[in-house]
Amino acid sequence: MSVLQDKKAKHDISPNQVWDEILLLRAVLYRIRELELRKVGLTPEQAGIIHAVKQSHNRIIPAQIAPISRRKPETISLMLRRMEKSGLVRLIKDLDKKNKIRVELTVAAEQKLEEGMEKFVQTEKVFDVLSAEELNEFSYYIRKLDARAMQIWNEIKVEQR
Repeated sequence: MSVLQDKKAKHDISPNQVWDEILLLRAVLYRIRELELRKVGLTPEQAGIIHAVKQSHNRIIPAQIAPISRRKPETISLMLRRMEKSGLVRLIKDLDKKNKIRVELTVAAEQKLEEGMEKFVQTEKVFDVLSAEELNEFSYYIRKLDARAMQIWNEIKVEQR
């Protein structure tokens, strides 16, 4: 019997069951991406930071990376220091704001990211079971849940102060 049930078949599923499914999917997708990136010497977290810096055209500070990556600022700072030691990024005092550090990619980081992107074949294979329409719908639901989760997260943070 297939793990998939008929999409139209009505069955009750709880948010906790969906949560479990999300965790399982995330775990295996992470492992696939990790294996793909390992070939170029990057971790998924490093690739995420490199991608964020590249998207910003080297005009980003560590505090801006934290919410993008859903990590604590201190975690990002630690990762950036390690990435600087390994030659992936440069941490530069911002000329406009002397107390800010700007993150800049090295050529090595850009090359590794480009090589890594070429290796994402296996990750993309996971999604080839979805039509373009289903992939767009899936993305919509992820963004909808993400927005709600961030709203709740921010409310919890305020309550705990």
